[in-house]
Amino acid sequence: MEKLEKPLLKKYPILRLYKSDLEKIFNLFKDHYPKIEIFADGFKLDDFSELSKINKENIVDFKISAHDPYLSVDFSGDSVSIFLSDEDDIKLRGLADKIGDILSERKSYFLRFFANTFAPNLLTLISLILIFSLIKESKTQLFLILFCILFTLLWFLWAFKISTKKHTLIYLYDHSSTSSFFKRNKDNIFLAVLSALTGGIITLVITWLLKKI
Repeated sequence: MEKLEKPLLKKYPILRLYKSDLEKIFNLFKDHYPKIEIFADGFKLDDFSELSKINKENIVDFKISAHDPYLSVDFSGDSVSIFLSDEDDIKLRGLADKIGDILSERKSYFLRFFANTFAPNLLTLISLILIFSLIKESKTQLFLILFCILFTLLWFLWAFKISTKKHTLIYLYDHSSTSSFFKRNKDNIFLAVLSALTGGIITLVITWLLKKI
């Protein structure tokens, strides 16, 4: 009589990882397996160090696996998962839990909320309650309602894109160098903030003008 293996698949929510996180996972594999397979952005790597040869700031697809017993960690635009061939294997389960701890540290709670389709609906409901409670002018109410509908639609489309196309994003630099990323993109960040502030000011001015009509 032979005991059958019971495979286990563990899935994770939206993640934002760094190269150092992948290296920690690789080192865990290296400590337990003599041969490891690594795939990244359409390439099969001979060693983890070759990840630096991918001339990109970030990637979506990454997979690392090993056999006897089989264990894999698979990152893609659609999902993040850990697969182990036998959930009753204590050593295999312990290794999977350690990898899971690394992944759990990179859960993006911000994106999990704002990329959820219920978030814009919740904000719209709260906004409509405030509009009807605080504003009495019908023209102002109509303008703000239309604005809320447009804003909700744009947010919904953005959330849908994030949740389906960028479930995982892996930055090919270490977390400690995050500041350099902001330095490289400070102009774009400044323009984004300026646009948001300008849009808010324009909205306030239009609302004030409608009150005067």
